[in-house]
Amino acid sequence: MELKVHPASVPALEQVVLALREMQVDDSAIAGATFMLGAYLGEILRSVRGGNWCGGTDGDLLLKIGATTYAPVAKVPKFAANPAGGDGLGFYASAVLAGEV
Repeated sequence: MELKVHPASVPALEQVVLALREMQVDDSAIAGATFMLGAYLGEILRSVRGGNWCGGTDGDLLLKIGATTYAPVAKVPKFAANPAGGDGLGFYASAVLAGEV
């Protein structure tokens, strides 16, 4: 079965992160959830723009689209740590999809 992803689901990813923060779950649960949400975010980006997953020098999971490498898996924990301080996942996804990042 193929995973169906769509950019319109990015706000729901933000809501899941915010709900986890409100529930005050432990750090390992947050880490696991944000990894999965980051991978899903990456699949949204890959489904629209193409690209391939690759490993970074630090073992990070990266998405390479053309000559540019993105880190959607790392973006979600940063958002989870400080959702009010900066760009949200929707802004990030919009920028990547527009090729502006």
